Amino acid sequence: MANNHSMTLDDALELFESVCCSKSHFKLALEKKSYTKWTKMDDFGLTNEESPEYEYLLKTKGKEEIERRKKFLGLDKEAAASVY
Repeated sequence: MANNHSMTLDDALELFESVCCSKSHFKLALEKKSYTKWTKMDDFGLTNEESPEYEYLLKTKGKEEIERRKKFLGLDKEAAASVY
């Protein structure tokens, strides 16, 4: 897919991770359509639901995308409970 869109493998892997390794979101990103991209700073904001950073993420990315990202990162309560 990266070759078809003139991307290096490293750039494609970085983009793939930034869309929670979702093939459908990756395809949308490659086609330059609307998608939610996450950064390491965004991920840091997910760690405290009482923080202004988390509130900002709620406003800009929405609850559904936050839950999807938390699940991808293993930060959701169900994933944490299933580990123990």
